[in-house]
Amino acid sequence: MIGPGPEFLSGISYYTWKLCNTLDAIPILFRDMLPKFLFPGKERVGKVENKIQYTNCEVKLDWWNPITWMKAVRECNRHDVVVLQWWSVSVAHMYAFILAFCKAKVIIEIHETIDPLESSIMPIRAYSKAIRRWCWGKADRLVVHSKEDLSLISDNYIKVSLIPHGVYDQYKDRNLKLKDDELCVLFFGLVREYKGVKYLIEGFKKANISNSCLFVQGEQWDKLPDPEHPHIHFLERYADDKWVEVMFSYADVVVLPYLRASSSGVAHIAMHYGLPIIATNTGGLADLSDYEGMFYVPVGDSDAIAKQLNICSQNRGKRYKVPDRLQWSEIKKEWISVLSTVSTAR
Repeated sequence: MIGPGPEFLSGISYYTWKLCNTLDAIPILFRDMLPKFLFPGKERVGKVENKIQYTNCEVKLDWWNPITWMKAVRECNRHDVVVLQWWSVSVAHMYAFILAFCKAKVIIEIHETIDPLESSIMPIRAYSKAIRRWCWGKADRLVVHSKEDLSLISDNYIKVSLIPHGVYDQYKDRNLKLKDDELCVLFFGLVREYKGVKYLIEGFKKANISNSCLFVQGEQWDKLPDPEHPHIHFLERYADDKWVEVMFSYADVVVLPYLRASSSGVAHIAMHYGLPIIATNTGGLADLSDYEGMFYVPVGDSDAIAKQLNICSQNRGKRYKVPDRLQWSEIKKEWISVLSTVSTAR
Protein backbone atom coordinates (compact mmCIF):
# COMPACT_ATOMS: atom_id res chain seq x y z
CA MET A 1 0.00 0.00 0.00
CA ILE A 2 1.32 3.42 -0.99
CA GLY A 3 0.30 6.54 0.91
CA PRO A 4 1.55 9.47 2.99
CA GLY A 5 3.72 8.81 6.02
CA PRO A 6 3.63 10.67 9.33
CA GLU A 7 6.04 13.41 8.24
CA PHE A 8 3.40 15.39 6.28
CA LEU A 9 0.72 14.42 8.77
CA SER A 10 -2.90 14.49 7.66
CA GLY A 11 -6.10 12.49 7.85
CA ILE A 12 -4.90 10.44 4.85
CA SER A 13 -1.75 9.54 6.82
CA TYR A 14 -3.93 8.11 9.58
CA TYR A 15 -6.21 6.36 7.10
CA THR A 16 -3.26 4.71 5.33
CA TRP A 17 -1.95 3.51 8.70
CA LYS A 18 -5.34 2.13 9.81
CA LEU A 19 -5.98 0.32 6.54
CA CYS A 20 -2.42 -1.07 6.40
CA ASN A 21 -2.87 -2.54 9.86
CA THR A 22 -6.34 -3.87 9.04
CA LEU A 23 -5.14 -5.67 5.91
CA ASP A 24 -1.61 -6.53 7.13
CA ALA A 25 -0.31 -4.67 4.09
CA ILE A 26 3.31 -3.78 3.36
CA PRO A 27 3.53 0.06 3.41
CA ILE A 28 5.41 2.27 0.97
CA LEU A 29 5.24 5.80 2.38
CA PHE A 30 5.84 9.30 1.09
CA ARG A 31 8.57 10.75 3.29
CA ASP A 32 9.45 13.99 1.47
CA MET A 33 6.12 14.46 -0.25
CA LEU A 34 6.56 17.88 -1.89
CA PRO A 35 8.76 20.98 -1.47
CA LYS A 36 8.03 22.15 2.07
CA PHE A 37 7.58 25.81 1.11
CA LEU A 38 4.47 24.79 -0.88
CA PHE A 39 2.88 23.16 2.16
CA PRO A 40 0.86 25.61 4.33
CA GLY A 41 1.76 23.63 7.45
CA LYS A 42 5.48 23.55 6.67
CA GLU A 43 6.46 24.50 10.25
CA ARG A 44 5.15 21.20 11.60
CA VAL A 45 6.49 18.81 8.92
CA GLY A 46 8.08 15.84 10.68
CA LYS A 47 7.59 17.36 14.16
CA VAL A 48 4.06 16.39 15.27
CA GLU A 49 3.71 13.62 17.85
CA ASN A 50 1.25 10.98 16.70
CA LYS A 51 0.11 7.40 17.17
CA ILE A 52 1.28 6.22 13.74
CA GLN A 53 3.80 3.39 14.06
CA TYR A 54 5.04 1.15 11.26
CA THR A 55 7.39 -1.75 11.92
CA ASN A 56 7.59 -3.05 8.34
CA CYS A 57 8.20 0.00 6.16
CA GLU A 58 11.44 -0.40 4.20
CA VAL A 59 10.73 1.89 1.23
CA LYS A 60 10.06 5.63 1.50
CA LEU A 61 9.43 7.99 -1.38
CA ASP A 62 10.95 11.45 -1.90
CA TRP A 63 9.46 13.79 -4.50
CA TRP A 64 12.91 14.69 -5.84
CA ASN A 65 14.58 11.25 -5.86
CA PRO A 66 13.84 8.79 -8.72
CA ILE A 67 15.97 6.16 -6.97
CA THR A 68 13.26 5.89 -4.27
CA TRP A 69 10.62 5.55 -6.99
CA MET A 70 12.57 2.65 -8.55
CA LYS A 71 12.79 0.98 -5.15
CA ALA A 72 9.02 1.32 -4.85
CA VAL A 73 8.53 -0.32 -8.27
CA ARG A 74 10.78 -3.19 -7.22
CA GLU A 75 8.76 -3.68 -4.02
CA CYS A 76 5.43 -3.44 -5.84
CA ASN A 77 6.47 -6.11 -8.33
CA ARG A 78 7.00 -8.56 -5.47
CA HIS A 79 3.25 -8.54 -4.73
CA ASP A 80 -0.02 -9.46 -6.43
CA VAL A 81 -1.94 -6.26 -5.69
CA VAL A 82 -0.85 -2.70 -4.90
CA VAL A 83 -3.21 -0.13 -3.34
CA LEU A 84 -2.48 3.56 -4.02
CA GLN A 85 -4.01 6.29 -1.84
CA TRP A 86 -5.07 9.21 -4.04
CA TRP A 87 -5.97 12.63 -2.64
CA SER A 88 -3.79 15.20 -4.41
CA VAL A 89 -1.82 15.59 -7.64
CA SER A 90 1.17 16.83 -5.63
CA VAL A 91 2.40 13.21 -5.57
CA ALA A 92 1.02 12.20 -8.98
CA HIS A 93 4.39 12.33 -10.77
CA MET A 94 5.64 9.57 -8.44
CA TYR A 95 2.47 7.54 -8.94
CA ALA A 96 2.79 7.93 -12.72
CA PHE A 97 6.35 6.58 -12.64
CA ILE A 98 5.36 3.62 -10.45
CA LEU A 99 2.31 2.82 -12.60
CA ALA A 100 4.39 2.90 -15.77
CA PHE A 101 6.58 0.03 -14.53
CA CYS A 102 4.37 -1.80 -12.04
CA LYS A 103 3.52 -5.40 -13.02
CA ALA A 104 1.15 -6.04 -10.12
CA LYS A 105 -2.59 -5.41 -10.19
CA VAL A 106 -3.36 -1.86 -9.05
CA ILE A 107 -6.21 -0.46 -6.97
CA ILE A 108 -6.42 3.31 -6.58
CA GLU A 109 -8.42 4.47 -3.57
CA ILE A 110 -9.72 7.99 -4.19
CA HIS A 111 -10.26 10.31 -1.22
CA GLU A 112 -10.62 13.51 -3.27
CA THR A 113 -11.72 13.49 -6.89
CA ILE A 114 -10.15 16.95 -7.13
CA ASP A 115 -8.77 19.22 -4.42
CA PRO A 116 -10.48 22.65 -4.26
CA LEU A 117 -7.14 24.46 -4.36
CA GLU A 118 -5.98 22.49 -7.40
CA SER A 119 -9.25 23.20 -9.22
CA SER A 120 -8.93 26.96 -8.64
CA ILE A 121 -5.60 27.42 -10.46
CA MET A 122 -5.80 26.92 -14.24
CA PRO A 123 -2.39 25.34 -14.99
CA ILE A 124 -2.71 22.98 -12.02
CA ARG A 125 -6.31 22.19 -12.98
CA ALA A 126 -5.23 21.21 -16.50
CA TYR A 127 -2.31 19.11 -15.22
CA SER A 128 -4.54 17.52 -12.59
CA LYS A 129 -7.16 16.50 -15.14
CA ALA A 130 -4.61 14.98 -17.52
CA ILE A 131 -2.60 13.03 -14.96
CA ARG A 132 -5.71 11.80 -13.14
CA ARG A 133 -7.11 10.44 -16.36
CA TRP A 134 -3.86 8.64 -17.18
CA CYS A 135 -3.24 7.21 -13.70
CA TRP A 136 -6.81 6.16 -13.03
CA GLY A 137 -6.97 4.58 -16.45
CA LYS A 138 -4.00 2.37 -15.56
CA ALA A 139 -5.77 0.98 -12.46
CA ASP A 140 -7.46 -2.41 -12.39
CA ARG A 141 -9.99 -1.06 -9.88
CA LEU A 142 -10.92 2.29 -8.33
CA VAL A 143 -12.31 2.57 -4.81
CA VAL A 144 -14.31 5.53 -3.49
CA HIS A 145 -15.96 6.31 -0.13
CA SER A 146 -19.22 7.98 -1.14
CA LYS A 147 -22.15 7.53 -3.50
CA GLU A 148 -21.54 11.03 -4.84
CA ASP A 149 -17.95 10.21 -5.85
CA LEU A 150 -19.18 6.93 -7.33
CA SER A 151 -21.63 8.81 -9.54
CA LEU A 152 -18.96 11.36 -10.50
CA ILE A 153 -16.52 8.85 -11.95
CA SER A 154 -18.59 5.78 -12.87
CA ASP A 155 -19.47 7.25 -16.30
CA ASN A 156 -15.79 7.30 -17.28
CA TYR A 157 -14.47 4.29 -15.34
CA ILE A 158 -16.25 0.93 -15.28
CA LYS A 159 -14.51 -0.89 -12.45
CA VAL A 160 -15.34 1.22 -9.40
CA SER A 161 -16.15 -0.07 -5.91
CA LEU A 162 -17.69 1.77 -2.97
CA ILE A 163 -16.11 0.99 0.41
CA PRO A 164 -16.95 3.26 3.35
CA HIS A 165 -14.36 5.12 5.42
CA GLY A 166 -13.89 3.41 8.80
CA VAL A 167 -14.10 5.25 12.12
CA TYR A 168 -10.95 6.61 13.69
CA ASP A 169 -11.07 4.57 16.88
CA GLN A 170 -7.50 5.09 18.10
CA TYR A 171 -8.38 7.99 20.40
CA LYS A 172 -9.19 7.90 24.12
CA ASP A 173 -12.06 9.64 25.88
CA ARG A 174 -10.51 11.76 28.61
CA ASN A 175 -13.91 12.52 30.25
CA LEU A 176 -13.30 16.26 30.32
CA LYS A 177 -15.98 18.90 30.78
CA LEU A 178 -15.90 22.68 30.70
CA LYS A 179 -16.74 24.69 33.79
CA ASP A 180 -20.37 25.40 34.61
CA ASP A 181 -21.55 22.72 32.15
CA GLU A 182 -21.14 24.92 29.08
CA LEU A 183 -22.34 23.51 25.76
CA CYS A 184 -19.08 23.03 23.84
CA VAL A 185 -19.52 23.34 20.06
CA LEU A 186 -16.54 22.19 17.99
CA PHE A 187 -15.38 22.80 14.44
CA PHE A 188 -12.24 20.73 13.88
CA GLY A 189 -9.81 20.57 10.97
CA LEU A 190 -8.12 22.79 8.42
CA VAL A 191 -9.98 26.08 8.05
CA ARG A 192 -10.69 26.49 4.35
CA GLU A 193 -13.32 28.58 2.64
CA TYR A 194 -15.24 25.59 1.25
CA LYS A 195 -15.78 24.25 4.78
CA GLY A 196 -18.34 26.96 5.52
CA VAL A 197 -17.06 28.07 8.92
CA LYS A 198 -18.61 31.53 8.50
CA TYR A 199 -22.08 29.94 8.45
CA LEU A 200 -21.31 28.09 11.67
CA ILE A 201 -20.22 31.35 13.33
CA GLU A 202 -23.42 33.06 12.18
CA GLY A 203 -25.50 30.11 13.35
CA PHE A 204 -23.81 30.03 16.76
CA LYS A 205 -24.55 33.73 17.26
CA LYS A 206 -28.18 33.27 16.20
CA ALA A 207 -28.65 30.27 18.52
CA ASN A 208 -27.79 32.58 21.43
CA ILE A 209 -27.52 29.68 23.88
CA SER A 210 -26.64 30.88 27.36
CA ASN A 211 -23.65 29.06 28.78
CA SER A 212 -22.13 27.93 25.48
CA CYS A 213 -18.89 28.29 23.57
CA LEU A 214 -17.61 27.58 20.07
CA PHE A 215 -14.09 26.34 19.36
CA VAL A 216 -12.74 26.59 15.80
CA GLN A 217 -9.74 24.30 16.04
CA GLY A 218 -7.28 24.08 13.16
CA GLU A 219 -4.71 25.74 10.95
CA GLN A 220 -6.23 28.57 8.92
CA TRP A 221 -5.26 27.87 5.33
CA ASP A 222 -7.92 30.41 4.32
CA LYS A 223 -7.89 33.26 6.82
CA LEU A 224 -11.15 34.18 8.56
CA PRO A 225 -11.84 37.55 10.17
CA ASP A 226 -11.93 37.53 13.96
CA PRO A 227 -15.63 37.39 14.96
CA GLU A 228 -14.90 39.38 18.15
CA HIS A 229 -17.33 37.32 20.19
CA PRO A 230 -16.55 36.44 23.83
CA HIS A 231 -17.65 32.81 23.42
CA ILE A 232 -16.04 32.06 20.04
CA HIS A 233 -12.44 30.90 20.24
CA PHE A 234 -10.03 30.32 17.36
CA LEU A 235 -7.35 27.75 18.23
CA GLU A 236 -5.00 28.29 15.32
CA ARG A 237 -2.74 25.29 15.67
CA TYR A 238 -2.35 21.79 14.34
CA ALA A 239 -3.77 19.27 16.80
CA ASP A 240 -1.50 16.38 17.74
CA ASP A 241 -3.13 13.17 18.99
CA LYS A 242 -3.21 14.26 22.62
CA TRP A 243 -4.92 17.53 21.69
CA VAL A 244 -7.44 15.65 19.50
CA GLU A 245 -8.40 13.64 22.57
CA VAL A 246 -8.73 16.80 24.66
CA MET A 247 -10.93 18.64 22.14
CA PHE A 248 -13.27 15.74 21.41
CA SER A 249 -13.55 14.88 25.09
CA TYR A 250 -14.64 18.45 25.81
CA ALA A 251 -17.00 18.64 22.82
CA ASP A 252 -20.77 18.22 23.16
CA VAL A 253 -21.50 18.62 19.45
CA VAL A 254 -19.37 18.71 16.29
CA VAL A 255 -20.44 20.89 13.35
CA LEU A 256 -19.36 20.27 9.75
CA PRO A 257 -20.92 23.10 7.72
CA TYR A 258 -19.09 22.14 4.53
CA LEU A 259 -20.11 23.62 1.19
CA ARG A 260 -18.73 20.51 -0.48
CA ALA A 261 -17.06 17.31 0.75
CA SER A 262 -15.77 14.02 -0.61
CA SER A 263 -15.56 12.62 2.90
CA SER A 264 -14.61 13.82 6.35
CA GLY A 265 -12.21 12.16 8.75
CA VAL A 266 -13.50 14.57 11.41
CA ALA A 267 -16.94 12.94 11.26
CA HIS A 268 -15.27 9.57 11.79
CA ILE A 269 -13.55 10.83 14.93
CA ALA A 270 -16.80 12.37 16.22
CA MET A 271 -18.69 9.10 15.67
CA HIS A 272 -16.05 7.21 17.63
CA TYR A 273 -16.84 9.53 20.56
CA GLY A 274 -20.58 9.07 19.99
CA LEU A 275 -21.09 12.80 19.57
CA PRO A 276 -24.00 14.46 17.77
CA ILE A 277 -22.91 15.88 14.41
CA ILE A 278 -24.55 18.81 12.64
CA ALA A 279 -23.55 18.57 8.99
CA THR A 280 -24.56 19.60 5.52
CA ASN A 281 -26.09 16.87 3.40
CA THR A 282 -23.27 16.87 0.85
CA GLY A 283 -20.68 14.46 -0.51
CA GLY A 284 -19.65 11.62 1.76
CA LEU A 285 -21.45 13.22 4.71
CA ALA A 286 -24.75 12.31 3.02
CA ASP A 287 -23.81 8.62 3.32
CA LEU A 288 -23.71 8.77 7.14
CA SER A 289 -27.47 9.01 7.64
CA ASP A 290 -27.50 5.63 9.44
CA TYR A 291 -25.58 7.23 12.32
CA GLU A 292 -28.41 8.24 14.65
CA GLY A 293 -26.46 11.26 15.87
CA MET A 294 -26.26 12.84 12.40
CA PHE A 295 -28.40 15.96 12.00
CA TYR A 296 -28.42 17.48 8.52
CA VAL A 297 -28.78 21.13 7.54
CA PRO A 298 -28.91 22.76 4.08
CA VAL A 299 -25.65 24.10 2.67
CA GLY A 300 -24.98 27.69 3.74
CA ASP A 301 -28.00 27.90 6.08
CA SER A 302 -26.99 29.56 9.36
CA ASP A 303 -30.61 29.58 10.60
CA ALA A 304 -30.80 25.78 10.31
CA ILE A 305 -27.48 25.44 12.16
CA ALA A 306 -28.83 27.66 14.96
CA LYS A 307 -31.98 25.52 15.22
CA GLN A 308 -29.98 22.28 15.49
CA LEU A 309 -27.61 23.79 18.05
CA ASN A 310 -30.61 24.64 20.22
CA ILE A 311 -31.88 21.06 19.93
CA CYS A 312 -28.44 19.67 20.83
CA SER A 313 -28.33 22.01 23.82
CA GLN A 314 -31.56 20.49 25.12
CA ASN A 315 -30.18 16.95 24.62
CA ARG A 316 -26.69 17.68 25.92
CA GLY A 317 -24.78 14.56 26.93
CA LYS A 318 -26.62 12.12 24.65
CA ARG A 319 -24.32 9.69 22.86
CA TYR A 320 -24.81 7.50 19.79
CA LYS A 321 -23.60 4.12 18.51
CA VAL A 322 -21.28 3.74 15.52
CA PRO A 323 -22.96 1.81 12.66
CA ASP A 324 -21.47 -1.67 12.33
CA ARG A 325 -20.58 -1.11 8.67
CA LEU A 326 -18.06 1.58 9.70
CA GLN A 327 -16.12 -0.69 12.05
CA TRP A 328 -12.76 -1.82 10.68
CA SER A 329 -13.70 -5.49 10.99
CA GLU A 330 -16.49 -4.88 8.46
CA ILE A 331 -14.29 -2.67 6.26
CA LYS A 332 -11.79 -5.53 6.14
CA LYS A 333 -14.41 -7.92 4.74
CA GLU A 334 -15.25 -5.53 1.93
CA TRP A 335 -11.60 -4.98 1.09
CA ILE A 336 -10.85 -8.70 1.03
CA SER A 337 -13.70 -9.18 -1.43
CA VAL A 338 -12.36 -6.47 -3.74
CA LEU A 339 -8.75 -7.65 -3.41
CA SER A 340 -9.77 -11.24 -4.23
CA THR A 341 -11.68 -10.10 -7.31
CA VAL A 342 -8.80 -7.98 -8.59
CA SER A 343 -6.05 -10.52 -7.89
CA THR A 344 -7.88 -13.32 -9.75
CA ALA A 345 -9.00 -11.19 -12.72
CA ARG A 346 -7.38 -11.94 -16.05
